[in-house]
Amino acid sequence: MKKVFSLFATAALAFAFTACEDIPAPYEIYYEEEEIPGAEGVIVDESFATDLGSFSAVNTVGNYSWYVNYSCAQVTSYTDDDGDGTKENNQAESWMVSSPLDLTEVDSAYVNFDYILRYATNSQISTHYQLLVSKDYNGSDVVSATWTALPLSLVQGSDWDTWYSSGDIQIPSEFCNTPNVYVALFYKATTKAATWEVKNFKVLKGAANASSGDDSGSDAVKVLPYSEEFSTSFGSFNNVTTSGAGEWIIDYSTAKATGYDNASKVTTAGTYYLVSPQISLSDVTEAYVSYEYILRYNRGDENQKVLISADYTDNPATATWTTLAQKHIEGSDWVTFETGKVNIPAEFMGKTVRVAFYYNTNATSGSTWEVKNFSIQQGKVEGGQTPDTPDAGGTKTLPYTESFTSSLGAFTSITATGGGEWINDFKTAKASNYDSATKETTPGTIYLVSPAISLEGVKTAYLAYESIVNYNKGDANQQVLISKDYAGDPSTATWTLINQTHAAFVDWNTFESLSFAVPADFIGSTVYVAFRYNAEASGCSTWEVRNFSMTETADEGGSEEGGSTTEIGGLETFANGGFEEWTGNKPTHWTPTTTAGNGTLSQSTDAHSGNYSVKVTGATSGNKRIGYKEMILEPGKYTMQFYTKAATAAGGSVRPGYVPVTDGKVGQYVYGEYTNDLTNTEWVLVTHQFELSAKTTVNLVIMNAKNPGKDVLIDDFTITKE
Repeated sequence: MKKVFSLFATAALAFAFTACEDIPAPYEIYYEEEEIPGAEGVIVDESFATDLGSFSAVNTVGNYSWYVNYSCAQVTSYTDDDGDGTKENNQAESWMVSSPLDLTEVDSAYVNFDYILRYATNSQISTHYQLLVSKDYNGSDVVSATWTALPLSLVQGSDWDTWYSSGDIQIPSEFCNTPNVYVALFYKATTKAATWEVKNFKVLKGAANASSGDDSGSDAVKVLPYSEEFSTSFGSFNNVTTSGAGEWIIDYSTAKATGYDNASKVTTAGTYYLVSPQISLSDVTEAYVSYEYILRYNRGDENQKVLISADYTDNPATATWTTLAQKHIEGSDWVTFETGKVNIPAEFMGKTVRVAFYYNTNATSGSTWEVKNFSIQQGKVEGGQTPDTPDAGGTKTLPYTESFTSSLGAFTSITATGGGEWINDFKTAKASNYDSATKETTPGTIYLVSPAISLEGVKTAYLAYESIVNYNKGDANQQVLISKDYAGDPSTATWTLINQTHAAFVDWNTFESLSFAVPADFIGSTVYVAFRYNAEASGCSTWEVRNFSMTETADEGGSEEGGSTTEIGGLETFANGGFEEWTGNKPTHWTPTTTAGNGTLSQSTDAHSGNYSVKVTGATSGNKRIGYKEMILEPGKYTMQFYTKAATAAGGSVRPGYVPVTDGKVGQYVYGEYTNDLTNTEWVLVTHQFELSAKTTVNLVIMNAKNPGKDVLIDDFTITKE
């Protein structure tokens, strides 16, 4: 074993310096046979492949010790002992302490080890997972000893295969030339139990490599092209928190910022910057920034910015920053990265600059922003996506109009599901997913969203537009909506229905004029208006809109009654019930942020209609669920329907229902009846009705029952409200 040699050989070498002539022959033979290069510089070398070697496990809180597992030293206080899906995060403090190290003739030494750390709370990484050193530990009472924390910058892993290096961590000089020095790895768990695995732990003589494991990087001036991947470290970028708590971390091979802790369901307020080293633009006439990102749960574009400064010293709060980009595309999954490219303004050419990723969150809610593959290159962005400040021209005030005569103006076309987009055609804003050349209809839901419109300081407001609808397939396919919490993704906003009833088609020259009072609870707020168009594969309408306006008074002859003010909260925008849309290996929209969807999902070509259904893997150890993303439902009676069958001849059982969600946490599940004895030869229609007495945020769910616990297929899910 490696550990036996290192301790034995070290003792033999130490003895050699004082009395070489007295070394017994067997020791010398053992050393000669091993012939490990550099052994004279090794103080500790433990692989932890089969045991903890010269280290001892000591618990001060709980009984969750370091032990050998998967050929490494592992510690966790997470348990799932009963196997029924019940999981517990237990409080713990566990130490893995070395035997005493004799550093009496060692002028300098450093530590290096490999590790995987998962499921840690980001804000606690520096305090709950530590590398410590002591020279007064008595070998039994770790609490009373004086421990010094060494600078350990841990990266949170995303799998069990990727090992990270701690880098070379220098032991302070005060511990050198000293007998009986101890090093220890300290693990702590309070509300959330991480898992920490360690192997190849070494204490070596000499000075640490300054660049090894150092995320802060060198502040030497960089020249173009300059890039950082953020896959395992921040490279030469620096992490600076200017208010509150939190920081950028390396997670999932990206630089990641989020104030939300999934274990406690708590968001911690904070503002933090990821700041580049100095970058020289000397002799550069054009340059641009490029990066890839995923942004989810966006709470406002102003909370995620890409900045540039020519006068930054060491405090982001006192620097003069220019915003390069702050409008980013809201993501729908964790695998699809968007690419941001933005030109650097001409006034920075010839200067030395810093670029920063700025992130902010309050204590109520915050986004999650992942960034990778940053670069600055010479040249100018031509075409492609160029993030810019949101809503060019700023927030609109009343009166505000868009004719749509020659363009969509300040409105933006957003495809929420499927295909299609709003276009400028026949001097109108037009939506139609029918292709007259191929005679085919593309299913999709598309929004034409206004810029921000301020209703502050007004007592009333009216929305007006002119419209033609032909080939109408149902009023719900053409809706006019209003929201005051829209943040870039129409599917996550709370929309209030203004109108969805339009006159029958006369001809392509006869426009219907409509005017509606804006509901009172939107007065005084900043709002967004959207024209929502939906198309099914079986057929769709053509909708033309022109002469949109928002004013303080109603147009002459217009209606002042207003439309329906029911907050649809995503009901009419419920999408992908047919499981035709997939993001990676998951059906789009069927990924709750809560624990409601605990089942393993996969795509099946055995479909009730269309091309695909979803397979929900069963388990006899516990019930498994497929859950739809969070929806806000108004009071009323609802009907869920879907088709199901067993995926194999072993049969299956399902049970529909929902679970209320409060502050990101699920409550008590409310289920309907079981549908048992499913076969793999016949699709069965399941219908479930439920009633809500108050507006409720819910996850709709279908349980795959643990009896018999076999795979089932689901397709053509719908929900309707009486």
